[in-house]
Amino acid sequence: MVANRADHDREYMTVEEYLELDSNTEGVRYEYIDGYAYMMSGGTNNHARICANLVRQLGNALEGGPCEVFTSDARVQIAEYRRILHPDVTVSCQEEEITTMIRHPRVVVEVLSSSTKLFDLSKKLLMYQSCPSIEAIMFVDPDMFSINLFLKEEMLWINVFYQAGELVEIECLGVSLPIESIYRGVRF
Repeated sequence: MVANRADHDREYMTVEEYLELDSNTEGVRYEYIDGYAYMMSGGTNNHARICANLVRQLGNALEGGPCEVFTSDARVQIAEYRRILHPDVTVSCQEEEITTMIRHPRVVVEVLSSSTKLFDLSKKLLMYQSCPSIEAIMFVDPDMFSINLFLKEEMLWINVFYQAGELVEIECLGVSLPIESIYRGVRF
């Protein structure tokens, strides 16, 4: 049985069982949190547009450097065999030691949805903040020009809010993106 986030009658699953489930279930992806698999919800067209824009913009900005941009198809391990997530966009600047999973994400992006917004902005934020390699966490609202960017500065996390007309500064990558380029083609 695969759990919903609200499901209290769930079965414990090993990492190996999770990887088999996530690899062999066509058209569906799962995240793995502390021994339990959670089916991911589908996204809207605006969600897809924002993800595509970010992958393109970040990929262009980082071309020729050591960093690589990944879509939500990539598994990201944020805790040693306890938490494996599928952020909407991930940037890693370290050559991966295994090809099935990113172990050293530097930047993660989640495009919010009404069904996961509360979970993403609370529990998932804390999970990402606990990962030592992550230096920036971006939450993008698909319903309005609104981006929350959490930046790690030494031992503290600083939250920077961006609105229409502003330049989103991802300092750890040396990248600045006009917010309009992130929302290109999005219909509110």
